Amino acid sequence: MENLLSTENLLGLLYLFLYYLAFGLGVTLINRLTPITKEMARKSYHVMASLSIFVLLRYFQEWYAAIAAIMVLFFLAFVVVFVVEKLKAFRSLNISRPHRVRETSIPIQVLFLQAVLVLLIALFWGLMGPDMKYLAAVGVVAWGVGDSTAAVFGQKFGKIKYKNVIFDKKKTVEGTVAMISASFIGIFLILTIFFSLPLLFNLIVAIILAVASGLVEAMSRKGFDTLTIPLVVGALSIPLMLLMLFLEGIW
Repeated sequence: MENLLSTENLLGLLYLFLYYLAFGLGVTLINRLTPITKEMARKSYHVMASLSIFVLLRYFQEWYAAIAAIMVLFFLAFVVVFVVEKLKAFRSLNISRPHRVRETSIPIQVLFLQAVLVLLIALFWGLMGPDMKYLAAVGVVAWGVGDSTAAVFGQKFGKIKYKNVIFDKKKTVEGTVAMISASFIGIFLILTIFFSLPLLFNLIVAIILAVASGLVEAMSRKGFDTLTIPLVVGALSIPLMLLMLFLEGIW
């Protein structure tokens, strides 16, 4: 733990703050130039939060330093959310859904995301080692990019709603297809960039995980997909990757 305040980790914390600042200002600027719906703005912040996993994995020397940075960042996030919700000057930035939409509040979803990031980084980096740490990004990106695409695409083009009680009847088949497609692209890129598996293996793993993420998203209710998608996809990635690594004979 003596390296927690090393120069590299402090720089990592700075990069993490700069990332959120740049992304947040970018979304705000786009909204000023070309007004976007509150749902699109909300999902933009989901994408921002999910992609921050790469800053955590790349710029921190130790897994516990990345977790400490998460704690600091999300404490500040709670403060920001509190300010946005209380001050009239910032109410235009509030991206909470209407009270009639029964979903967990933004502070609770921030807490969910914090727990997910901590668990995945501790598991894939802390327990399984630095060679496997980028698997932590698979479930998080599936949630952030995939779920955001599903919500926006489903609202605009969705016509076929689920009728089976297993699935959320507010969601659509079109949204699930968009979720699977976006998740597949994100997962496949992660596997291709950060792991030295054959292309066919990457395709197989990405397809299975993307389909799983789509099904989990369709079944998740009240904003709990912030928990369910990263955890289920992350857990499923372990046996799949171990199998592929065994077949490849490199682990």
